[in-house]
Amino acid sequence: MEAARINNVISEMAGYREAVLNFKDKYKGYPGDFPESTLNWGVYDAGSNPNGTFLPNSNDERINTVREKRMAFHHLQLANMIAGDYNSQGGDDDADPYIIGENLAPSVIEGSVYAFEYISGLYDVNALEEGNAVVLARIRTDGSDIDVGGTDPETAYLIDKKTDDAIPSEGAVYTVRACENAAGCATPPADCIDGDAAAVTAADYVLSNTSQSCRVIVWINQE
Repeated sequence: MEAARINNVISEMAGYREAVLNFKDKYKGYPGDFPESTLNWGVYDAGSNPNGTFLPNSNDERINTVREKRMAFHHLQLANMIAGDYNSQGGDDDADPYIIGENLAPSVIEGSVYAFEYISGLYDVNALEEGNAVVLARIRTDGSDIDVGGTDPETAYLIDKKTDDAIPSEGAVYTVRACENAAGCATPPADCIDGDAAAVTAADYVLSNTSQSCRVIVWINQE
């Protein structure tokens, strides 16, 4: 049963990654950060890009803002690239919540979600790498963020091992420290991996820990 669940997570994350790449190939923009969505479907998050263009300068073509992350699954659904009934709920205001099944996709891991996110910085990735990614995580209790761990270190390790190199801070799959407390935390505790994911040296999984303290990252593109 556990092996089947891990295979399902791998399949789901790969499917969402492929959907984003197919969307980018067809529409020349990323879901959630797509300035032509009004012409195609009559919907567009004007608050995210009020001029109908990609975010300026270094933020171009990044699923980066709160609103973009909340609109991405809606755009994929409208393009018939994923199943589901997603909407722009929570896409109009930064204070609106992330909602499982409405603006983020549910995972086979109960209570966890998949999100699209531009990853960079401390506790996210190696400082030398950043880019758009599919992220396995959980939503904070108040719906304000997706920085809570989506799975335990052993499950994260097995996902990484089956699809990549089993090293949490290298390759096509990363695993990073996350808040265990659904209320959120300022600094993720060091109980998912035994090193800082922003360090140059690779860390190891803390397999003795059984808490949901890990966010798993599958890269869509890296800059």
